[in-house]
Amino acid sequence: MRYNTHLMGGVATAAALYAIAPEATVEVGLAMTAGTLIGSLFPDIDHKGSFIGKRLKLLSFLVRMTTGHRGATHAPILLAALSIALLFVGNLFGFGQMWLFGIIGFFCGAISHVLLDALTPAGVPLMYPFSKESTNFAKIKTGSFGETLFGFALMLCIVVALGSYWLPI
Repeated sequence: MRYNTHLMGGVATAAALYAIAPEATVEVGLAMTAGTLIGSLFPDIDHKGSFIGKRLKLLSFLVRMTTGHRGATHAPILLAALSIALLFVGNLFGFGQMWLFGIIGFFCGAISHVLLDALTPAGVPLMYPFSKESTNFAKIKTGSFGETLFGFALMLCIVVALGSYWLPI
């Protein structure tokens, strides 16, 4: 999927988090939203042509040389381990509660990225590092009309989720 579809997935994830936690403060919501947006792009750090790979070239190169594309950065188990490590770092340096909500958002955004990539023909290694076998749930080609339609479906989900937040029925 393209970066704009992944960002849309991150926004949809943030909207869903708002919908299930409407009592969250604005600060908590902003921390989670920022986390989901970063997380929704993070897994593609292993691709030099990606939005994040172009901006963090050295880190992108190191990750790509270590894991290849759609390896460790697309593995839910390792994304969970990274998120837990980030929580420990935040606790160690006293980053506070907003860090916690940002990391929760990061993890949720990264999982949205993985799930979106699981809709492509290449799929993702859901059980990595235990298995490198890729799993896909659909065959939506990156940049295709199908991806555009899926992006519109994500926008509809965002509108519905935020509508339920602001206009409870």
